[in-house]
Amino acid sequence: MSIPHYIYIDDEKDDSITSLIHGLNDTQQVCVELLNLSHGETFDSLTDKIRLSVSSNNVNGILIDLCLNGEGENRLNFTAAPVAQHIRSLASDKTLQSLPIILCSTDEKLKRTYNTDKVSHDLYDYKFVKGQDIKWEKVRAKMCSLVEGYPILVDGDLTTILNLSNEEIKDFDSRIFDRFISGKDHSSHEYAQFIIKDLLQHPGVLIKEKTLAARLGIDIDQSPEWFKLLEILKPSLQYTGVFASGWQRFWSHRLNDLFKRISGGASWVSLNAEERVKIIVKSYGLNGIKPAAPLKFASSSYFDTVCEATKKPLDSMEGYEVYESYELRPWQDPKYISFLGIAQDTYHDKITVKESELNRFKINREDLKK
Repeated sequence: MSIPHYIYIDDEKDDSITSLIHGLNDTQQVCVELLNLSHGETFDSLTDKIRLSVSSNNVNGILIDLCLNGEGENRLNFTAAPVAQHIRSLASDKTLQSLPIILCSTDEKLKRTYNTDKVSHDLYDYKFVKGQDIKWEKVRAKMCSLVEGYPILVDGDLTTILNLSNEEIKDFDSRIFDRFISGKDHSSHEYAQFIIKDLLQHPGVLIKEKTLAARLGIDIDQSPEWFKLLEILKPSLQYTGVFASGWQRFWSHRLNDLFKRISGGASWVSLNAEERVKIIVKSYGLNGIKPAAPLKFASSSYFDTVCEATKKPLDSMEGYEVYESYELRPWQDPKYISFLGIAQDTYHDKITVKESELNRFKINREDLKK
């Protein structure tokens, strides 16, 4: 497959836009080309340009600025949302191929506009912040992964999409996949939204590397053989379905099964970090694996999650639940922040703690002072 080709839609045409395009193109694994706009471009003329570009230029995806009606020299009279909605509608009608749409904007605009317009969130597959500290390889990996994955979604076969057997899929909570087994047709974008938003972006059925380490009781920073262990575990635990190359995740149910096998039937939940690590060291002969210690102000090492502020192992019973702007699915786990994370007061830009949890924190803090 040739490298993915994205068109980039932005009302700006300055050095920041050039830098963004060069930053992505310099990875040499994705091609981003600015779509030429004219001042006063109408909605119909823009969407016609997009349709023509996708149809004739082997375009695989769209990168779009949130506020096309900003202060740029090619300022339009509309934002990204109606454009993205129109593209999704064309794909549903089979007028246009279904393809990923990625949103990018400044942090200020995302907070002011995107965060308050939750209805539009499902239009986009991924978003990132424009700025000086873009992690080019991370963004590039997701852009490539989305282009690789979208064609796989066309047939709607869950075994292919998730790279799981029918038997394994049947073992999950039926509510997870029910809507896709009902016989109703779903668009590629609906499958993409489900995989990304319901599985990959939130802990539950799938977990990140640091959560995997926490559930094994391991301190990654103090364990020089962590990556050796990770390579041993990947064939059994790693998610290898659609978009796996952009989102490294691990099956939580497979971790449960694997730990019971190596422990002689014991669940990791019933053991503290030292006990879990002893079993791992004995099973794999890796002496460079060290148990994690509780964070300051915490006492339990029955870790099952990570603190959202420190990214260190945490027992959720000692954590404070983070507020999320949507209702969690039954198979998704809440996110938590530690006492230390709140006390350090460095998390406010990205984490909101539930009001009831903040009140509990204040009570705990007063008790600690006493």
